[in-house]
Amino acid sequence: MHPRLFHSFLAVIVALATTPMVACSAYSEGDVQPGCTDGSCVIVTGMPVPSDGRDISFGNIATNESSSEPATLISVTLIEPVGIKLVDSFTVPPDHQIGIGLPIPPVPADNTPDIAGTAFDIIANWAMRAPLAGSVIVPGDALQLVLILRPTSQDTCRTAKGFNLTYMQGGHRCSVDANMAMYLFDGHDASICNDSEKYLQDHPLR
Repeated sequence: MHPRLFHSFLAVIVALATTPMVACSAYSEGDVQPGCTDGSCVIVTGMPVPSDGRDISFGNIATNESSSEPATLISVTLIEPVGIKLVDSFTVPPDHQIGIGLPIPPVPADNTPDIAGTAFDIIANWAMRAPLAGSVIVPGDALQLVLILRPTSQDTCRTAKGFNLTYMQGGHRCSVDANMAMYLFDGHDASICNDSEKYLQDHPLR
C-alpha cells in the first residue's frame, strides 16, 4: 500500500479553510491552522487496521500563519472517538513525512515508493519525530502532526469526527478543532464503511 502523504490534502485545506484569528484568548482559535477548521471543509480518511497488530498513523500539516508569534504545542485529542484510541502524538518536519494509514512502528519492509514515485524512507522519517507536546512552530513555518491510533473495539467501522489541537501563542492558551474525520476498518474493502463515511462527511464539527 502506498503511503498517503499529508501534502496531498494541503491544496484542499488552503482553498476551503477560513483565516484564523490573529490573537487568541483562552481556548479560542489562534494562528495555527491544522487543516479544515471550518464546516465547509471536511476530509474523511479510511484506514485499514494492520493485520499484524501494529498501530496506525494519522495526521496533517499544521501551519503557523502568524508573522511574529511562535506557537508551542500542548496536546492533541480525538473528537467523539468510537472504537479508536489515541495512544501517542508526534511532530516531524514537512520534508520528513510519516504518511497516513501506515503501520506504526515502521519496519524496513514498509519502505515503498511514494505516490510521486520517489523514495519514501519511513524508517529515516520516523527517526526524525519529536513529541508533539513542546514542539514549536515558528512564524510562517509548519510541522506535521502525527497521531498514533489504535482500535479499541471489534466494530466493523471505528470512527472519530476529527481532532482538537491546543497550544500556547502570544501568552495565551489556544484551541482549534480540525474537521479531519477518520474511520478504521478490517481487511481491504473500505466500502464496508460507506455509511460511516457519509455520516462523517454530512456531520462536520461545525
